[in-house]
Amino acid sequence: GFAAERRSRRLHDTFGVVEATQIDSAGAADAWPPWGARVFTVRDGDEGLAAALVGWGAGRAFYVSGGSTPDGYNKSAAFWLHWRIMAHMRAQGVGFYNLGGVPGAAAQPTHAQHGLRRFKLGFGADETPCRGTALSLDRRHRRLHGAVSAARRLLKQ
Repeated sequence: GFAAERRSRRLHDTFGVVEATQIDSAGAADAWPPWGARVFTVRDGDEGLAAALVGWGAGRAFYVSGGSTPDGYNKSAAFWLHWRIMAHMRAQGVGFYNLGGVPGAAAQPTHAQHGLRRFKLGFGADETPCRGTALSLDRRHRRLHGAVSAARRLLKQ
């Protein structure tokens, strides 16, 4: 929730917040499956500081979503949490941890996601430029995008 609020202020964009539940496909602590998803957390006593939802499979792990409480943000808990997740994944034989992307424009210090870019690069991550895409399964939504694209082409002519 705190991460969603910060994002809303920074990007004037919101995303849904769902009540957290433990997602644990790992089963017994000594048996780590070849694929799954888990919510990793860092706490100070009973106080939650940061959480991250991570999925893994085929030797790769992917950060899906997460955030920090205000106190966790001030204590840089997310840095510690991701470092521990990477160490844990490495011990399980996972050789790749994807922190997700940021827009290329985030290289500019004035960009709203510049801090997120610095956070990710702070781990020594490799920057890999790539194109993104989104797919909507809603037929009406796809038709609307098609109509807008056609209108843009006509206006350019």
